[in-house]
Amino acid sequence: MFAYKKLIFIIIITIIIYSGIFRSGFVWDDHFVILENRDIQVFSWETIKNCFTPGKVDPHTYVPLSYIFIAFNYYLWKINPSGYHVCYFILYLLQIIIIYIILLKLFNRENLAFLGTLFFAVHPIHVETVAWIIGAFYVPANLLMYISFYLYMKFTDKKNKFTYLWLSLICYLVGTFFFPVVYLPVLLLLYGYCFKREKMKFIFLSSLPFFFISLLNTYLGLIVGITGRRIHENNVITPLIINNIFGKYIFNIFIPINLSPFYPIEELYTHSAIYLTISILSLIGIIILLSKSRIYLFCWGWFFISLLPYSHIVIPFNWTMADRYLYAPSFGFCLFIALIFEKLLDYLKKPVCKQITTIIIILLILFYSLITVSMVEIWKDDISLWKYTVKKAPHSPYIIRNLAISYFNMNLFDDSLLYYKRLLKLKASVETYTSIANIEFLKDNYEEALKNYKEAIKLKPDSSELHRSIAIVYYNMGKSKEAITGYRNAWKCDFNPKKFYGYLGMIYHEKGFVSRAIIYYKRSLMLNPDCKDIKELLYIVYLENFLRENDSYSDKNLSNIIKETIEANNLALNYINNGEIEKGEKILKDILEKNPCFFEAYYNLGLLYYNKNEFNESLIYFRKALDLNPASTETKNYIKTLRNNSIILIKSFQKINRKEKYQDTRNKNIPG
Repeated sequence: MFAYKKLIFIIIITIIIYSGIFRSGFVWDDHFVILENRDIQVFSWETIKNCFTPGKVDPHTYVPLSYIFIAFNYYLWKINPSGYHVCYFILYLLQIIIIYIILLKLFNRENLAFLGTLFFAVHPIHVETVAWIIGAFYVPANLLMYISFYLYMKFTDKKNKFTYLWLSLICYLVGTFFFPVVYLPVLLLLYGYCFKREKMKFIFLSSLPFFFISLLNTYLGLIVGITGRRIHENNVITPLIINNIFGKYIFNIFIPINLSPFYPIEELYTHSAIYLTISILSLIGIIILLSKSRIYLFCWGWFFISLLPYSHIVIPFNWTMADRYLYAPSFGFCLFIALIFEKLLDYLKKPVCKQITTIIIILLILFYSLITVSMVEIWKDDISLWKYTVKKAPHSPYIIRNLAISYFNMNLFDDSLLYYKRLLKLKASVETYTSIANIEFLKDNYEEALKNYKEAIKLKPDSSELHRSIAIVYYNMGKSKEAITGYRNAWKCDFNPKKFYGYLGMIYHEKGFVSRAIIYYKRSLMLNPDCKDIKELLYIVYLENFLRENDSYSDKNLSNIIKETIEANNLALNYINNGEIEKGEKILKDILEKNPCFFEAYYNLGLLYYNKNEFNESLIYFRKALDLNPASTETKNYIKTLRNNSIILIKSFQKINRKEKYQDTRNKNIPG
């Protein structure tokens, strides 16, 4: 009973230090895997089949049950991140429970089980896995691996109980489909060597099915990983960097004060990491040799065996290193420090020494817990995550770019611009120039936007999108000739026969043949009704013509009218949506007095009158809208509906008229 009280205490502590994750949102790859992944947004048999098809849902890794679990969570919670965090955190608590049970079974010592489980529960190295939804793929996989390990221990205690072996195999098989925890068979051999040496032959034979499952899962993972470039066949990681990676992992597990969501490879080329690796490995070796204890061998064997798949020695991953790769190895480390402290408490005779050791244990638990709490806070959103990470690796283009994108997604354009410019100093690219230009455009800094789009064009001259972006900037500046040139350049890069009339319209427009330009733009729209380029150019040519007829044409005036018209239209729509119909109606009519070429105003007035059941007025405005854009399907549909309604009303009126005449005739024939 006392043992379970200790376990409850550990669970309460874990809930307290991880309570911040329930306020966390989607971060990093969560957006791509959950919010933008339509393959998992419908929980059905088709989704399950797709998840099990290698490369179908995830082109980089083969983790079908993790995606099915995500699909199920999406079915339950949609875009509420708290629900996902609750589900994975419950699994983390279950893993803590099974670890406690395993330690009790292995050693039958309550204090050791308590200390080992408590260190595991609060260790900061687990935050990335527990607090990041996609990182939590490791949690169900490792939970099932530990259950499988426990069942296998039960099986080795009772040879004839093959039910435990089958259950262990099933748990392991299911776990590998959550994430490839392919190292369990080697851990079983390690367990046999350290605790059941007299049964090694039996353990070796009974572990063979586990090796078969590992080979099958490794084969499927390699197929998907190589195809999706998660694994690079030609990726050469030097012995120096491998040594440094091991050194960094060992440092992080002992002293987790410099954890990071991302470790750039250039940051690992330091001599200090090499010396650190040699010194710590030497220390571990001395402890094992002096103690002559297989228990310490079990601890560090578990650590290195479960870390080996992520060391680049066996498989050259595209990803250098990550804290989540220490999630499984940390069990060995936590057991190791628990054994050290238990030994100290047992061997120290003086009460004062025991009290000092207890205080050290408490301080270490507090140290780990405080770091865990602070790391949980870092993972609450993209901005806090990448602001923290950029301090750890200030010269990493990947991290700076992610922070710039995070600020942009939150509409914090000044901050986003600051980091994009910082990124530009490190590495000039089309994407960076384009992103800076986009932000400057949104801030109405058109000259700066043009400057950066043109720099991007130098790096990628055949990009139709970049030429189109330049055209849009000129369009908003009211420089119609430059806008036409931009659109023509865009269409040259992406030309097809359907665009011929539009291209011809641009040529006539540029030469000043307005009426011909209008004809060809309209023909082009009939073939490409959704072409925004032609819609904008048709609007420009109409507006240019109107301003020239009124002797008020200039680039500045054209630009001002375009901008003012859009702003006024948005204001009118806000009034209408808020129920202030008359105010919205008045603004739309004012727009058309100054700019009778604006399709949106005619269309919105037509819609407004249609909803007010003033069908004659609605028909007038819809017809004017259609004249400006003859390809507008919505406008055509409304006009068709209004015409049908008019025919029905006329027929209904004629029918009523005939009835009235018939009634008058009858009245006249009735005798007085």
